[in-house]
Amino acid sequence: MRKSTPIIAILGAIILLALVVLVARIVRGGAHFSGTMSSKVVADIASIDSACDHFAELNGGHYPDSLAVLMVRDQNGQNFLSLPHLPRDPWGRVYLYEPPATQNGRPRIWTHGRDGLPGGEGPDQDFDKRMPR
Repeated sequence: MRKSTPIIAILGAIILLALVVLVARIVRGGAHFSGTMSSKVVADIASIDSACDHFAELNGGHYPDSLAVLMVRDQNGQNFLSLPHLPRDPWGRVYLYEPPATQNGRPRIWTHGRDGLPGGEGPDQDFDKRMPR
């Protein structure tokens, strides 16, 4: 029986660690939120950011004044977001956009999270393209 004791101890430690991780994810805002919704936000913001960069490349380095500009066809018949409507965050709100404040600046693209208010934690936190993920 002594040979099985280390195996039982290791399995017990693994189960305990898994429970700690699960509780931490729930406290942070839920396992479903941290995976699915934040992945959608990151992908959406990256797509919008790419469309803004493409717009700037074709417009002398100038970014659009609003996201709505990306939906309108230009003189060449091209629009920069080929979607029927502006992308919405997982909570149904259009992403927020702020053009660059300086000539060499970058636009800000973000959402206020589940509660729609600035700040917050877990699913209520703001998601900004400038935030490290």
